[in-house]
Amino acid sequence: MDLKMNEKNAVDSERCIIAVSLSDNKMIPIIADKIKPDFFYDQFCARLWRIILKLYASEDAVDQIMVGNVLKLNKDKASYGTVIDLAKITSDYWVAPASIDSHIKIVREYWHKRSCIKALHEHLSKANDGTETTGEVRESFNQALSDIDRSLDLGNDLQIGVGIDDTIAEWGNKRGPSTGIKMLDEITGGFIPGDYHIYGARASMGKTSLMCNFIRSVSLIESVPALGFSLEMSRQRMQTRLIGAEAKISPKRLFMKIGINKNEEMRIDKAKLRWQQSPFFLDDQSGLSIEQLRFRTRKHVQENGIKVVFVDYLQLVSIEAKNITNREQEVARIAEGLKAIGKDLNVCVVAFSQLSRETDRRIGNRPRLTDLRESGAIEQAADIIGLIHRPEYYGTTFDEEHGDMRGKAYIYIDKQRNGETGEVECEWNDKIAQFA
Repeated sequence: MDLKMNEKNAVDSERCIIAVSLSDNKMIPIIADKIKPDFFYDQFCARLWRIILKLYASEDAVDQIMVGNVLKLNKDKASYGTVIDLAKITSDYWVAPASIDSHIKIVREYWHKRSCIKALHEHLSKANDGTETTGEVRESFNQALSDIDRSLDLGNDLQIGVGIDDTIAEWGNKRGPSTGIKMLDEITGGFIPGDYHIYGARASMGKTSLMCNFIRSVSLIESVPALGFSLEMSRQRMQTRLIGAEAKISPKRLFMKIGINKNEEMRIDKAKLRWQQSPFFLDDQSGLSIEQLRFRTRKHVQENGIKVVFVDYLQLVSIEAKNITNREQEVARIAEGLKAIGKDLNVCVVAFSQLSRETDRRIGNRPRLTDLRESGAIEQAADIIGLIHRPEYYGTTFDEEHGDMRGKAYIYIDKQRNGETGEVECEWNDKIAQFA
Protein backbone atom coordinates (compact mmCIF):
# COMPACT_ATOMS: atom_id res chain seq x y z
CA MET A 1 0.00 0.00 0.00
CA ASP A 2 1.55 3.27 -1.11
CA LEU A 3 -0.01 6.39 0.44
CA LYS A 4 1.90 9.34 -0.97
CA MET A 5 2.55 11.93 1.70
CA ASN A 6 3.19 14.70 -0.84
CA GLU A 7 -0.40 14.51 -2.07
CA LYS A 8 -1.64 15.74 1.30
CA ASN A 9 -0.56 19.37 1.45
CA ALA A 10 -1.84 22.90 1.10
CA VAL A 11 1.29 24.90 0.25
CA ASP A 12 -0.66 27.86 -1.18
CA SER A 13 -2.50 28.34 2.11
CA GLU A 14 0.78 28.02 4.01
CA ARG A 15 2.27 30.83 1.92
CA CYS A 16 -0.81 32.97 2.51
CA ILE A 17 -0.26 32.64 6.26
CA ILE A 18 3.35 33.84 5.92
CA ALA A 19 2.37 36.77 3.68
CA VAL A 20 -0.43 37.98 5.95
CA SER A 21 1.77 37.70 9.05
CA LEU A 22 4.39 39.97 7.53
CA SER A 23 1.86 42.51 6.25
CA ASP A 24 -0.17 42.72 9.47
CA ASN A 25 1.74 41.79 12.64
CA LYS A 26 -1.47 41.79 14.68
CA MET A 27 -2.30 38.52 12.97
CA ILE A 28 0.84 36.75 14.28
CA PRO A 29 -0.42 35.89 17.81
CA ILE A 30 -3.83 34.93 16.39
CA ILE A 31 -2.24 32.53 13.91
CA ALA A 32 0.36 31.28 16.43
CA ASP A 33 -2.48 30.14 18.67
CA LYS A 34 -3.54 27.67 15.97
CA ILE A 35 -0.50 26.93 13.82
CA LYS A 36 2.84 25.40 14.87
CA PRO A 37 5.88 25.32 12.56
CA ASP A 38 5.49 21.53 12.31
CA PHE A 39 2.06 22.01 10.72
CA PHE A 40 3.66 23.31 7.50
CA TYR A 41 4.35 20.87 4.68
CA ASP A 42 6.63 23.32 2.85
CA GLN A 43 9.90 23.35 4.82
CA PHE A 44 10.71 26.90 3.68
CA CYS A 45 7.40 28.12 5.10
CA ALA A 46 8.08 26.21 8.33
CA ARG A 47 11.50 27.90 8.53
CA LEU A 48 9.96 31.34 7.87
CA TRP A 49 7.29 30.79 10.55
CA ARG A 50 9.95 29.91 13.14
CA ILE A 51 11.87 33.08 12.28
CA ILE A 52 8.72 35.21 12.45
CA LEU A 53 7.76 33.82 15.86
CA LYS A 54 11.27 34.33 17.24
CA LEU A 55 11.49 37.91 15.95
CA TYR A 56 7.99 38.74 17.16
CA ALA A 57 8.90 37.57 20.67
CA SER A 58 11.84 40.02 20.85
CA GLU A 59 10.87 42.91 18.56
CA ASP A 60 8.00 45.36 18.32
CA ALA A 61 7.53 44.66 14.63
CA VAL A 62 8.44 42.02 12.06
CA ASP A 63 8.77 42.67 8.33
CA GLN A 64 10.13 41.09 5.17
CA ILE A 65 13.54 42.76 5.46
CA MET A 66 14.10 41.53 9.04
CA VAL A 67 13.18 37.98 8.09
CA GLY A 68 15.38 38.24 4.98
CA ASN A 69 18.36 39.29 7.10
CA VAL A 70 17.97 36.17 9.24
CA LEU A 71 17.84 34.03 6.11
CA LYS A 72 21.11 35.57 4.86
CA LEU A 73 22.83 34.86 8.18
CA ASN A 74 21.76 31.22 8.11
CA LYS A 75 23.42 30.11 4.90
CA ASP A 76 23.23 26.47 5.96
CA LYS A 77 19.46 26.78 5.62
CA ALA A 78 19.66 28.18 2.09
CA SER A 79 18.43 24.92 0.63
CA TYR A 80 15.00 25.71 2.08
CA GLY A 81 14.65 28.96 0.16
CA THR A 82 16.17 32.39 -0.46
CA VAL A 83 15.35 36.05 0.10
CA ILE A 84 14.01 36.11 -3.47
CA ASP A 85 11.65 33.24 -2.63
CA LEU A 86 10.48 35.18 0.43
CA ALA A 87 9.77 38.26 -1.70
CA LYS A 88 7.75 36.16 -4.11
CA ILE A 89 5.62 34.79 -1.27
CA THR A 90 4.86 38.23 0.18
CA SER A 91 3.96 39.67 -3.22
CA ASP A 92 2.04 36.77 -4.78
CA TYR A 93 0.22 35.28 -1.78
CA TRP A 94 -1.11 38.23 0.18
CA VAL A 95 -4.77 37.87 1.10
CA ALA A 96 -7.09 39.97 3.23
CA PRO A 97 -6.57 39.25 6.98
CA ALA A 98 -10.30 38.61 7.29
CA SER A 99 -9.94 35.45 5.16
CA ILE A 100 -6.97 33.98 7.02
CA ASP A 101 -9.14 31.72 9.21
CA SER A 102 -10.02 29.65 6.15
CA HIS A 103 -6.36 29.13 5.32
CA ILE A 104 -5.57 28.22 8.93
CA LYS A 105 -8.27 25.53 8.87
CA ILE A 106 -6.91 24.13 5.59
CA VAL A 107 -3.32 23.93 6.87
CA ARG A 108 -4.42 22.26 10.11
CA GLU A 109 -6.60 19.78 8.25
CA TYR A 110 -3.81 18.74 5.86
CA TRP A 111 -1.31 18.39 8.71
CA HIS A 112 -3.85 16.15 10.46
CA LYS A 113 -4.22 13.98 7.35
CA ARG A 114 -0.44 13.65 6.89
CA SER A 115 0.06 12.77 10.55
CA CYS A 116 -2.62 10.08 10.44
CA ILE A 117 -1.11 8.59 7.26
CA LYS A 118 2.35 8.59 8.88
CA ALA A 119 1.00 6.86 11.99
CA LEU A 120 -0.77 4.30 9.79
CA HIS A 121 2.45 3.55 7.87
CA GLU A 122 4.43 3.12 11.07
CA HIS A 123 1.90 0.77 12.61
CA LEU A 124 1.50 -1.24 9.42
CA SER A 125 5.23 -1.92 9.68
CA LYS A 126 4.89 -2.88 13.34
CA ALA A 127 2.02 -5.23 12.54
CA ASN A 128 3.99 -6.86 9.71
CA ASP A 129 7.29 -7.40 11.55
CA GLY A 130 5.58 -9.38 14.33
CA THR A 131 7.67 -7.98 17.21
CA GLU A 132 4.57 -6.69 19.02
CA THR A 133 1.24 -8.32 19.81
CA THR A 134 -1.92 -7.27 18.00
CA GLY A 135 -3.15 -5.59 21.18
CA GLU A 136 0.09 -3.63 21.59
CA VAL A 137 -0.02 -2.44 17.97
CA ARG A 138 -3.67 -1.41 18.31
CA GLU A 139 -3.10 0.40 21.61
CA SER A 140 0.00 2.14 20.24
CA PHE A 141 -1.94 3.25 17.15
CA ASN A 142 -4.85 4.55 19.25
CA GLN A 143 -2.39 6.43 21.45
CA ALA A 144 -0.70 7.92 18.37
CA LEU A 145 -4.07 9.18 17.10
CA SER A 146 -4.84 10.66 20.53
CA ASP A 147 -1.46 12.42 20.55
CA ILE A 148 -2.13 13.83 17.08
CA ASP A 149 -5.52 15.15 18.18
CA ARG A 150 -3.96 16.73 21.29
CA SER A 151 -1.33 18.43 19.12
CA LEU A 152 -4.10 20.33 17.36
CA ASP A 153 -4.98 21.95 20.70
CA LEU A 154 -2.36 24.64 21.24
CA GLY A 155 -4.12 26.25 24.19
CA ASN A 156 -2.57 24.26 27.05
CA ASP A 157 -0.34 27.14 28.13
CA LEU A 158 -2.97 29.88 27.94
CA GLN A 159 -3.01 32.63 30.57
CA ILE A 160 -4.87 31.41 33.65
CA GLY A 161 -7.81 33.76 33.11
CA VAL A 162 -8.77 32.28 29.73
CA GLY A 163 -12.05 30.39 30.10
CA ILE A 164 -12.38 31.26 33.78
CA ASP A 165 -16.01 32.41 33.32
CA ASP A 166 -16.91 28.98 31.90
CA THR A 167 -15.24 27.33 34.88
CA ILE A 168 -17.22 29.44 37.35
CA ALA A 169 -20.44 28.77 35.44
CA GLU A 170 -19.93 25.03 36.08
CA TRP A 171 -19.84 25.49 39.86
CA GLY A 172 -22.88 23.81 41.32
CA ASN A 173 -23.79 22.39 37.89
CA LYS A 174 -20.90 19.97 37.38
CA ARG A 175 -22.79 16.75 37.89
CA GLY A 176 -23.07 13.46 36.08
CA PRO A 177 -25.80 10.84 35.79
CA SER A 178 -27.16 9.79 39.18
CA THR A 179 -25.88 6.75 41.03
CA GLY A 180 -29.45 6.12 42.15
CA ILE A 181 -28.43 6.66 45.79
CA LYS A 182 -29.12 10.24 46.87
CA MET A 183 -26.51 10.45 49.64
CA LEU A 184 -23.86 9.03 47.31
CA ASP A 185 -24.76 11.65 44.67
CA GLU A 186 -24.39 14.40 47.28
CA ILE A 187 -20.83 13.32 48.02
CA THR A 188 -19.64 12.37 44.52
CA GLY A 189 -21.75 14.53 42.19
CA GLY A 190 -22.83 11.40 40.32
CA PHE A 191 -20.88 9.87 37.45
CA ILE A 192 -19.05 12.96 36.16
CA PRO A 193 -17.35 12.52 32.74
CA GLY A 194 -13.60 12.00 33.09
CA ASP A 195 -13.83 10.69 36.68
CA TYR A 196 -12.61 7.25 37.67
CA HIS A 197 -14.58 5.48 40.43
CA ILE A 198 -13.59 2.27 42.17
CA TYR A 199 -15.96 0.35 44.44
CA GLY A 200 -14.30 -2.43 46.41
CA ALA A 201 -15.70 -5.24 48.54
CA ARG A 202 -15.09 -8.76 49.72
CA ALA A 203 -16.87 -11.63 47.97
CA SER A 204 -20.66 -11.76 48.48
CA MET A 205 -20.85 -8.15 49.66
CA GLY A 206 -22.89 -7.11 46.61
CA LYS A 207 -20.46 -5.60 44.08
CA THR A 208 -22.45 -6.82 41.08
CA SER A 209 -25.74 -5.89 42.75
CA LEU A 210 -24.47 -2.34 43.32
CA MET A 211 -23.32 -2.17 39.70
CA CYS A 212 -26.81 -3.23 38.56
CA ASN A 213 -28.28 -0.47 40.74
CA PHE A 214 -25.95 2.03 39.09
CA ILE A 215 -26.71 0.80 35.57
CA ARG A 216 -30.45 0.93 36.20
CA SER A 217 -30.22 4.52 37.44
CA VAL A 218 -28.03 5.67 34.55
CA SER A 219 -29.65 3.89 31.60
CA LEU A 220 -33.25 3.25 32.66
CA ILE A 221 -34.03 6.21 34.91
CA GLU A 222 -31.94 8.87 33.17
CA SER A 223 -31.67 7.30 29.68
CA VAL A 224 -27.93 8.00 29.51
CA PRO A 225 -25.98 5.68 27.15
CA ALA A 226 -23.67 3.38 29.12
CA LEU A 227 -21.43 0.37 28.52
CA GLY A 228 -20.80 -2.57 30.85
CA PHE A 229 -17.90 -5.02 30.74
CA SER A 230 -18.97 -8.17 32.59
CA LEU A 231 -15.73 -10.13 32.79
CA GLU A 232 -16.98 -12.59 35.41
CA MET A 233 -20.67 -13.09 34.64
CA SER A 234 -22.27 -14.21 31.37
CA ARG A 235 -24.70 -12.10 29.39
CA GLN A 236 -27.60 -14.32 30.47
CA ARG A 237 -26.72 -13.98 34.16
CA MET A 238 -26.32 -10.19 33.83
CA GLN A 239 -29.63 -9.91 31.99
CA THR A 240 -31.27 -11.88 34.81
CA ARG A 241 -29.71 -9.54 37.38
CA LEU A 242 -30.82 -6.40 35.55
CA ILE A 243 -34.38 -7.65 35.01
CA GLY A 244 -34.52 -8.59 38.68
CA ALA A 245 -33.28 -5.14 39.72
CA GLU A 246 -36.07 -3.49 37.72
CA ALA A 247 -38.83 -6.00 38.54
CA LYS A 248 -37.85 -6.20 42.25
CA ILE A 249 -37.51 -9.98 42.13
CA SER A 250 -34.62 -12.10 43.39
CA PRO A 251 -32.21 -13.14 40.58
CA LYS A 252 -32.19 -16.63 42.10
CA ARG A 253 -35.99 -16.91 41.83
CA LEU A 254 -35.88 -15.67 38.24
CA PHE A 255 -33.09 -18.02 37.21
CA MET A 256 -34.67 -21.04 38.89
CA LYS A 257 -38.18 -19.83 38.01
CA ILE A 258 -39.38 -20.45 41.55
CA GLY A 259 -42.96 -19.45 42.42
CA ILE A 260 -43.38 -16.58 39.93
CA ASN A 261 -46.96 -15.29 40.19
CA LYS A 262 -48.99 -13.37 37.59
CA ASN A 263 -48.22 -9.98 39.10
CA GLU A 264 -44.51 -10.76 38.99
CA GLU A 265 -44.82 -12.01 35.40
CA MET A 266 -46.27 -8.64 34.44
CA ARG A 267 -43.39 -6.86 36.18
CA ILE A 268 -40.91 -9.12 34.38
CA ASP A 269 -42.47 -8.33 30.98
CA LYS A 270 -42.39 -4.62 31.73
CA ALA A 271 -38.78 -4.80 32.91
CA LYS A 272 -37.76 -6.83 29.84
CA LEU A 273 -39.30 -4.22 27.51
CA ARG A 274 -37.61 -1.35 29.33
CA TRP A 275 -34.19 -3.00 29.06
CA GLN A 276 -34.75 -3.82 25.40
CA GLN A 277 -35.37 -0.12 24.76
CA SER A 278 -32.57 1.15 27.03
CA PRO A 279 -29.29 2.74 25.83
CA PHE A 280 -27.22 0.18 27.74
CA PHE A 281 -24.65 -2.01 25.96
CA LEU A 282 -23.18 -5.15 27.51
CA ASP A 283 -19.88 -6.82 26.62
CA ASP A 284 -19.49 -10.16 28.42
CA GLN A 285 -16.33 -11.48 26.76
CA SER A 286 -14.03 -12.86 29.43
CA GLY A 287 -10.27 -12.27 29.51
CA LEU A 288 -10.37 -8.83 27.89
CA SER A 289 -7.10 -6.90 28.03
CA ILE A 290 -6.91 -3.22 28.93
CA GLU A 291 -5.94 -2.58 25.31
CA GLN A 292 -9.05 -4.35 24.00
CA LEU A 293 -11.21 -2.62 26.59
CA ARG A 294 -9.95 0.77 25.46
CA PHE A 295 -10.52 -0.06 21.79
CA ARG A 296 -14.09 -1.28 22.42
CA THR A 297 -14.91 1.72 24.61
CA ARG A 298 -13.67 4.14 21.95
CA LYS A 299 -15.86 2.36 19.37
CA HIS A 300 -18.98 2.70 21.57
CA VAL A 301 -18.21 6.35 22.34
CA GLN A 302 -18.06 7.08 18.61
CA GLU A 303 -21.05 4.96 17.59
CA ASN A 304 -23.37 5.16 20.60
CA GLY A 305 -22.27 8.24 22.55
CA ILE A 306 -21.77 6.39 25.82
CA LYS A 307 -21.06 8.49 28.93
CA VAL A 308 -20.44 5.87 31.65
CA VAL A 309 -18.40 2.64 31.53
CA PHE A 310 -18.76 -0.12 34.14
CA VAL A 311 -16.07 -2.79 34.65
CA ASP A 312 -16.83 -5.89 36.75
CA TYR A 313 -14.22 -6.41 37.95
CA LEU A 314 -10.78 -4.82 37.78
CA GLN A 315 -8.65 -7.83 38.70
CA LEU A 316 -10.09 -9.83 35.78
CA VAL A 317 -8.77 -7.38 33.18
CA SER A 318 -5.53 -8.59 31.58
CA ILE A 319 -2.67 -6.80 29.85
CA GLU A 320 -0.81 -7.70 26.66
CA ALA A 321 2.50 -5.90 27.33
CA LYS A 322 5.56 -8.17 27.42
CA ASN A 323 7.66 -6.12 29.84
CA ILE A 324 5.51 -6.82 32.92
CA THR A 325 7.38 -8.93 35.48
CA ASN A 326 4.88 -9.30 38.34
CA ARG A 327 1.20 -9.09 39.21
CA GLU A 328 1.56 -5.77 41.05
CA GLN A 329 2.94 -4.09 37.91
CA GLU A 330 0.18 -5.65 35.84
CA VAL A 331 -2.60 -4.37 38.12
CA ALA A 332 -0.92 -0.94 38.24
CA ARG A 333 -0.96 -0.74 34.43
CA ILE A 334 -4.61 -1.81 34.35
CA ALA A 335 -5.61 0.80 36.96
CA GLU A 336 -3.73 3.53 35.11
CA GLY A 337 -5.21 2.34 31.81
CA LEU A 338 -8.77 2.63 33.12
CA LYS A 339 -8.03 6.13 34.37
CA ALA A 340 -6.62 7.09 30.96
CA ILE A 341 -9.73 5.74 29.19
CA GLY A 342 -11.96 8.04 31.25
CA LYS A 343 -9.75 11.08 30.75
CA ASP A 344 -9.03 10.62 27.03
CA LEU A 345 -12.56 9.60 25.99
CA ASN A 346 -14.37 11.91 28.47
CA VAL A 347 -16.43 9.14 30.05
CA CYS A 348 -16.88 8.19 33.69
CA VAL A 349 -15.23 4.83 34.36
CA VAL A 350 -16.71 2.86 37.27
CA ALA A 351 -14.65 -0.22 38.16
CA PHE A 352 -15.30 -2.80 40.85
CA SER A 353 -12.49 -4.43 42.78
CA GLN A 354 -11.92 -7.36 45.10
CA LEU A 355 -10.62 -6.60 48.61
CA SER A 356 -8.07 -8.73 50.45
CA ARG A 357 -8.90 -11.17 53.25
CA GLU A 358 -7.57 -8.71 55.83
CA THR A 359 -11.10 -7.30 55.95
CA ASP A 360 -12.43 -10.63 57.25
CA ARG A 361 -9.76 -10.84 59.98
CA ARG A 362 -10.22 -7.29 61.29
CA ILE A 363 -12.33 -6.51 64.36
CA GLY A 364 -15.55 -4.96 63.06
CA ASN A 365 -14.64 -6.02 59.50
CA ARG A 366 -14.76 -2.41 58.28
CA PRO A 367 -12.90 -2.31 54.92
CA ARG A 368 -9.98 0.09 54.37
CA LEU A 369 -8.11 1.46 51.37
CA THR A 370 -5.16 -0.80 52.19
CA ASP A 371 -7.45 -3.79 51.50
CA LEU A 372 -7.50 -3.07 47.76
CA ARG A 373 -5.85 -6.15 46.37
CA GLU A 374 -2.45 -6.40 44.71
CA SER A 375 -1.49 -2.79 44.09
CA GLY A 376 -1.34 0.63 45.73
CA ALA A 377 -1.63 1.99 42.19
CA ILE A 378 -5.37 1.25 42.30
CA GLU A 379 -5.73 3.79 45.10
CA GLN A 380 -3.39 6.25 43.39
CA ALA A 381 -5.21 6.23 40.04
CA ALA A 382 -8.78 6.54 41.33
CA ASP A 383 -10.62 9.84 41.77
CA ILE A 384 -13.24 8.26 44.04
CA ILE A 385 -13.02 5.04 46.06
CA GLY A 386 -16.04 3.51 47.77
CA LEU A 387 -15.77 0.47 50.04
CA ILE A 388 -18.90 -1.68 50.49
CA HIS A 389 -19.69 -3.20 53.88
CA ARG A 390 -22.67 -5.20 55.18
CA PRO A 391 -22.18 -5.76 58.94
CA GLU A 392 -24.98 -8.32 59.12
CA TYR A 393 -23.01 -10.61 56.78
CA TYR A 394 -20.42 -10.93 59.57
CA GLY A 395 -23.09 -11.47 62.23
CA THR A 396 -23.12 -7.88 63.54
CA THR A 397 -26.71 -6.72 64.03
CA PHE A 398 -26.18 -3.83 66.46
CA ASP A 399 -23.57 -1.30 67.53
CA GLU A 400 -23.64 1.83 69.68
CA GLU A 401 -22.93 4.26 66.82
CA HIS A 402 -25.45 2.98 64.25
CA GLY A 403 -27.98 1.12 66.37
CA ASP A 404 -29.86 -1.67 64.63
CA MET A 405 -27.72 -2.79 61.68
CA ARG A 406 -30.00 -5.49 60.32
CA GLY A 407 -30.65 -4.93 56.61
CA LYS A 408 -28.08 -2.12 56.52
CA ALA A 409 -25.24 -1.61 54.06
CA TYR A 410 -22.56 1.06 54.09
CA ILE A 411 -20.54 2.60 51.29
CA TYR A 412 -17.50 4.32 52.76
CA ILE A 413 -16.16 7.00 50.41
CA ASP A 414 -12.59 6.90 51.73
CA LYS A 415 -11.03 8.81 48.85
CA GLN A 416 -12.30 11.66 46.73
CA ARG A 417 -9.79 13.72 44.80
CA ASN A 418 -12.04 16.73 44.41
CA GLY A 419 -14.23 16.75 47.49
CA GLU A 420 -15.20 15.33 50.82
CA THR A 421 -15.14 11.76 52.04
CA GLY A 422 -17.96 10.25 54.05
CA GLU A 423 -20.23 7.36 54.94
CA VAL A 424 -23.33 6.48 52.93
CA GLU A 425 -25.90 4.34 54.71
CA CYS A 426 -28.10 2.18 52.47
CA GLU A 427 -30.74 -0.43 52.90
CA TRP A 428 -29.88 -3.95 51.73
CA ASN A 429 -32.78 -6.10 50.65
CA ASP A 430 -31.41 -9.61 50.83
CA LYS A 431 -34.51 -11.14 49.23
CA ILE A 432 -33.96 -9.31 45.94
CA ALA A 433 -30.19 -8.62 46.35
CA GLN A 434 -30.59 -4.88 45.98
CA PHE A 435 -29.32 -1.66 47.54
CA ALA A 436 -31.63 1.27 48.23
